[in-house]
Parts: sequence; C-alpha cells; structure tokens
Amino acid sequence: MDVTGLNSSQRIDVTDLKKSQHIDVTDVKKSQHIDVTDLKKSQHIDVTNLKRSQSKHVTDLKRSQSIDVTGLKSSQSIDVTDLKRSQPMDVTGLKSSQLIDLTGLKKSQPIDITGLKRSQSIDITDLKKSQPIDVTGLKSSQRIDVTDLKKSQHIDVTDLKKSQHIDVTDLKKSQHIDVTDLKKSHPIDVTDLKKSQPIDVTDLKKSQPIDVTDLTKSQPMT
Repeated sequence: MDVTGLNSSQRIDVTDLKKSQHIDVTDVKKSQHIDVTDLKKSQHIDVTNLKRSQSKHVTDLKRSQSIDVTGLKSSQSIDVTDLKRSQPMDVTGLKSSQLIDLTGLKKSQPIDITGLKRSQSIDITDLKKSQPIDVTGLKSSQRIDVTDLKKSQHIDVTDLKKSQHIDVTDLKKSQHIDVTDLKKSHPIDVTDLKKSQPIDVTDLKKSQPIDVTDLTKSQPMT
C-alpha cells in the first residue's frame, strides 16, 4: 500500500490487513493519521521520514509485529499503548525531541532504546511490573523519566555515558535501580524515594554524584 504524497488530514485505515502486507507511508504529509489497529503478525510498518505532527497509532498490534520508526522527524508522536508481549520496539536513531509514549505496555514487552540521540524524551510512566527497560549505551544528556513505576520494575542503566540524568523521583517500594559500573560524573537523582527502595551503587566510578536529598527513613543504601 503506497500512500506517498497524500494530503494533510487524510486518514489511512489499514485495519485487519493480512500478514506480510507492506505499508509504505514514506513522506506522508503532516497531520496524516495512520491507523494500524489489529494488524496481523509479521506486518511491517515503515514510517521512515514521516513529517512532524504525524500521528502513528499502533494500538493492539499482534505479537511479532515490527515497528520501524527509524529517522522520524521531531515532534512525531508514537502511540504504542497496549502492545502485546514479545512485540519488538526498535526506536534506534530517532531524532531529538521525539516522544515515545509506551504507557501501559504489557509485561515482558522489550523496550530497546539503545543509541537514542540526546534530548530524546522516553515516557515510561505507569509501566506494568516485570517490564524490562534496556537503556544501555544511551548518549549524553539523555533523560530517563521513570516516575511512578510500579513495584518490581527493573531499570538497567549499566554503562550509561557521562552526564546521563536518571530521574527516579517517587518510585514505589521494591523498585530496583541497578546503576552498577556507571561512568564518572553521572548524576543519580533519588530525591524523595519511598522507604524500602533499594539503591545498588556497587562499583561506582570516582566523581559519581549521588543526590539523596530528603530520603525517607528506612531507605537502604548499598
């Protein structure tokens, strides 16, 4: 399905396309809505070079559905609410100021945000428990907002580059933060963490600042 050059405000409804159907929406104009609800497995969605303000609605995609959002322009919204488990989310190489909204992803959903450019906002508010977040190798000045994650949510920030901000404000109890082997000059903001919140800072390199302002009593610091 080639929808190249469609005018703005044109709705593309590709509901229930059969597997192995290729959707090429290259260079669709801004304000173009792409509805790919309930696409069958093995359906490839190529949204390379979509213009900004283009809505990408991929609600309820079946597992093994590839979402390729490489090279999306700034201010491009990617709504991947309620993706089924084992759904790959490849957001490598997204441009700055690209919002990735993966609120409410089901458990065991892999989030690969390796190699995102700096100033890329990752909103993982209220992710379900047991959701793995792989932020290995993020570039400098990349902000990770994990506010209000549910208990038992693992955050792997191993080997983040210097000047990477980790905002874990108001995490719920039993939330594990693994910052093993973080490079020097990496700020860790754990302001107002709830009690029984484990902070594993084993083998932190020299000059690693730990801001533990206003920690609640009974907060363990390993």
